[in-house]
Amino acid sequence: MYSFRVILQVAPGVGKTFVAKRLAYFIMGVKDSSRVMMVQFHQSYSYEDFVMGLSPIEKGGYELW
Repeated sequence: MYSFRVILQVAPGVGKTFVAKRLAYFIMGVKDSSRVMMVQFHQSYSYEDFVMGLSPIEKGGYELW
């Protein structure tokens, strides 16, 4: 099983959610919303906290590394 992280950071209201879902379906090769999860972090998290400090785990959720 593969796990991808995509960070979209642009102005509000330009279609990030739309693009993210379409990209996920394209990568999977099938439109299956049960296999797509959106995560929104609180604004106090920095880019480095997400990219450098958190990693998805197989049981679900994230762990710090």
